[in-house]
Amino acid sequence: MPRYGVPSFRLPRHIVDKETGLILDTGVRAFVNTKVDEDISMDEIRRRFDAIVIATGLPKENSLPIPGAENAVKAVEFLHASALGLNAGEIGERVVVMGGGGVGFDCAFVAKRLGAKGVHIVCLEKEGELRAPADDIELTAKEGIHLHTGSAMRGIRAENGKVAGVDCFRVRSCSFDDKGRLTLEPEPDGAYEIPCDTVIFTVGMKPDLSFLKPGDVELGPRGWIVADNTQKTSADGVFAAGDVSAARLPSPGP
Repeated sequence: MPRYGVPSFRLPRHIVDKETGLILDTGVRAFVNTKVDEDISMDEIRRRFDAIVIATGLPKENSLPIPGAENAVKAVEFLHASALGLNAGEIGERVVVMGGGGVGFDCAFVAKRLGAKGVHIVCLEKEGELRAPADDIELTAKEGIHLHTGSAMRGIRAENGKVAGVDCFRVRSCSFDDKGRLTLEPEPDGAYEIPCDTVIFTVGMKPDLSFLKPGDVELGPRGWIVADNTQKTSADGVFAAGDVSAARLPSPGP
């Protein structure tokens, strides 16, 4: 993720090399190009080691249940392709990014550097509630990136097999249930359109725990691994750390 998911102007590649080297220099062994459940089973790992830390993050990307969503590009896929130089010249001149977090701003800045002349960020957060750093918000103004706060996307329009624009609306209020499902209340007469050539979704990530068998560890309502404040899961000798362990059990006590 640091190498292919974070733009190089944010995190220079030589820094990634140095940090990785420092870790390997401690004696940590890295088994690269090794996928659990294909190249090695979870059962074998548990037999060979005294403890396991699952720190797989949230590698799968969410979409939106709106018409035309299949025409959108997902953020991490977009950033990965950009890091490899695979999508230069393919995004067109007008780009809309759905999502106002740090990844959304990264996508907007990368789109600008790939030659897009008109870049828009559409986000649920209202002005003053954005999760992105203040420096990023200031940079959007300097780079001419348009911020549409307190807004959501209703659909993506396509013409002749290509994206032509997005239908948006201003949001009066929003709420999430315990499974992460979103409910939006639109503002009356708050609909508007943005013509564009590319739409990028930055609408959250989710875990991929397909390497686990049902019942291996307890999972929360949204599919995260449940762990206590010592990072221990419901399975003996199995711990979880980072984004994949967002749900918490009570501490086991002294």
